[in-house]
Amino acid sequence: MKAETGIDRWIPGTPAERLLLALLLLIALILRAWDLPHLPYVHDELSALIRLYPTLSETLTRGVVGVDTHPPGVQVFLWAWTSIGDQSEAWVKAPFIGASLLALVFLYRMAVRLTDTSVALIMVALLATLQFTVLYGQLARPYAFGLLTTAWMADSLLRYRDSGSRGALIAFALAAAASGYMHHLALLQALLIGITGLWLVAPAQRKGYLLASMGAIALYLPNVLLLVKQFAWKGLDEWLAMPSLAWFADHARFITHWSLVFGLVLGATVVWALVRGFRNKLFSKELLVLAVCWGLLPYFITYAYSVWRAPVLQHSVVLFAFPYVLLLLLAGLRGLASPRTATIAGLVVLFSVSTLVGVRKHFAVAYHSRYEAITKGIIQANAEGIPALTDAPAHVLRFYFDHWHCSDPCRYFDLTGLDASQVATVLDSMNGDRAFLGITLQAPIDRLPQVQQRFPFLLQRHDMAEGQTFLLSARPAKDVLDDITFSSYLSPQAVEGSGWTVDASIPLVQDTTGPAYARVRRWDLGGREFGIERSGSLDSLAPVGTELLEARVELDGPTAPSLVMVLEVKRGEETLIYRTSPITSANARIATLSPAELNGSRSGLTVKTYLWNPEKAQVRVASIALQVRKGNAVQYAMLGPIRGEWSYP
Repeated sequence: MKAETGIDRWIPGTPAERLLLALLLLIALILRAWDLPHLPYVHDELSALIRLYPTLSETLTRGVVGVDTHPPGVQVFLWAWTSIGDQSEAWVKAPFIGASLLALVFLYRMAVRLTDTSVALIMVALLATLQFTVLYGQLARPYAFGLLTTAWMADSLLRYRDSGSRGALIAFALAAAASGYMHHLALLQALLIGITGLWLVAPAQRKGYLLASMGAIALYLPNVLLLVKQFAWKGLDEWLAMPSLAWFADHARFITHWSLVFGLVLGATVVWALVRGFRNKLFSKELLVLAVCWGLLPYFITYAYSVWRAPVLQHSVVLFAFPYVLLLLLAGLRGLASPRTATIAGLVVLFSVSTLVGVRKHFAVAYHSRYEAITKGIIQANAEGIPALTDAPAHVLRFYFDHWHCSDPCRYFDLTGLDASQVATVLDSMNGDRAFLGITLQAPIDRLPQVQQRFPFLLQRHDMAEGQTFLLSARPAKDVLDDITFSSYLSPQAVEGSGWTVDASIPLVQDTTGPAYARVRRWDLGGREFGIERSGSLDSLAPVGTELLEARVELDGPTAPSLVMVLEVKRGEETLIYRTSPITSANARIATLSPAELNGSRSGLTVKTYLWNPEKAQVRVASIALQVRKGNAVQYAMLGPIRGEWSYP
């Protein structure tokens, strides 16, 4: 063991390497803190802020115990931090951004000890610029703090192994305990680091190491009862699906920004590093053991838990293990000359940042909040005296009304949880020719078509990740927006919609009242269960896969509650999606579906649209139509790919 002296104790490397590290940290800071005062909160951050109460005791009992699946560390910090400041975005997020940057320093030092400065710098170049680490480094949630504490723990363990420093041992114990209070997967990371430490340290160091580990356990003991209670909840199966092995492929695509070019560049770099490493025997036993235990094992454990007990596997929860996987993949770049290291790091930054901005559109997507847009829409609608309708969490809207100090109570119609007939009742009670509508991903997909029964003309549309806002009109206007990519309308009045078939035996009835020129014909479905249908390729109707398919039937005269419009997606004889229409008004039925609901390939799928009259009731059909609405390209863009053209930012 040797004592560490000088700047090498804190930042190992040559002056040129330290300068490159400083530049990478500056880039990381810019990406995370860009326009910080206007970086909006995401849903998870709002959930945490809403669960802050005047006292710490109340915050723990009402804001954590029984309602949160995370340890209390970040909630306690937010309570203290907002108590001495405010809940502005810049103030709340700044410590987490700082933690994300400090984590990069600890990871650099750890990587230098296990490999060298070449590998460490290239690894930091990726960690500084990937959306994976940029996004979770911007959130006031456990991820940045958990990455910091686990990186601090790993670095402190290696420092103690190399120098025997008592300060490093104390830091190890504090970081281990803090990891348990940040996130349950950070606790898993800490356990794996701690267990491998018994193998890593010298025999003469084990007594001190065990004492420090016992101290970390003692510091964590107050949280054990909460941990047991939270584990009894199993997982996130109410909204998170059980993962398949395909999740790992999606995770790789997310890491490489869903960019084929960046994926090929990074993949080629990794292949070169692995070949070079094995050829030159650059993978030490110590590196392989630690990288597997600290990097790969958390992925496999989280996947196994998600499959065998309850789903928890998401990109966020493997953040703490990701740097060590990266270290393993890049370890073969040991011994590169400084110019080559700087060149590779520069290329990594170039491809990563360009795809972060150009392909992922991170700053366009992440900086436009659906909740902010809906709240501003309500405020504007109130100012203009037009009704506002929303399908969004009321407590989140109240947070923003308070956050922005709205002096006047903002009025809006909350459609959350209402069925189609209840929405129709709300719409019937409204006055005026225009209305604002704001919806989130949790709203029924037919919410917009329901509202368009009363306000059929679209004046404005804005798409955001997991939400949309609309301005609608009851009357035609010169600036009406057309977001329909396909429409097929069929009626007995010699209007032939493409693709429809009507049973020739269905009788036509004609209105005999009024002047002859105004008399119209209707299909009479009385005594028939089926008779009008359309069938076509899904790919031809919805080539992108985010579109909304809307089937509509208009009735005339007495109606039958049992009559429904049906939309089906089929593969051969197998039905993959089946949607029927709720009753939205006395004379209309609307069925909707989105191909985004499908898993797997959409090739060869068929869409069937038809009327079903199960009771063979007496009904008269005035018209029937199928239309396709352009999809929200950024609906899932925070974590998934942008699909198609973002036409309505």
